[in-house]
Amino acid sequence: MASLITRAGRLDLCTAASAWLTGTHKVALLGPTYTPAVTDTASVIATHELSGTGYAAGYGGSGRKTLASKTLATSSAGRTVFDAADLTWTAINAGTAGWLAVVRETGGSDATSVLVAVLAYPVTLTDGSDLVVTWPATGLFYLAD
Repeated sequence: MASLITRAGRLDLCTAASAWLTGTHKVALLGPTYTPAVTDTASVIATHELSGTGYAAGYGGSGRKTLASKTLATSSAGRTVFDAADLTWTAINAGTAGWLAVVRETGGSDATSVLVAVLAYPVTLTDGSDLVVTWPATGLFYLAD
């Protein structure tokens, strides 16, 4: 799974590594027309976030899934690996997904939250079925030596 860690996300991960383990990180579903950039903020993703049955968009919305069982480890390849439990959106019918945005929610709004990373996701039409995200064995993302 391709990934992009934003500049603000890198700073957040490097200066507050424990925030990964203790902070509230959520995953937002974004449409396939979104083009991520390292300078993007959590406010930017709002215009690309899905919305519909089984997914209420926005900060505090029921659509974003909270990452659980988060871990932080070093791999044998010398990478710092950020991982969490897989996610499932149940009976979602909210448009076409193409990106996953990892947001550390702080301060009560997207304007004060940190867009940590944007992960490529196979373009998938949500059709009322469950949408399952299974993270790769290499984790959600990693920092390399």
